[in-house]
Amino acid sequence: AALALFEEVQTLKLKPDAVVYGAALGACEKGQVWDGALRLLREMKDQSVPWNVITCSTALSACEKGGRWQEGLAILESMDLASIPPNT
Repeated sequence: AALALFEEVQTLKLKPDAVVYGAALGACEKGQVWDGALRLLREMKDQSVPWNVITCSTALSACEKGGRWQEGLAILESMDLASIPPNT
């Protein structure tokens, strides 16, 4: 449902914010779609939507569930560079 809503937002030419991206990332996490989560993070960056600890943690969890530790480390590195503290 969250991914369908995200697609609807894009179809209507609306600019998704971090909350909308977070919901879509949550759907990717639950569905273990790590590559979709990474695509959404890239899109957030391309659309100048700032990452936050929630969006990053959700994408990290999707990578963890998909066994993609290298991608997870890359997210952590990006978080460090952007001064986003990890969720502890």
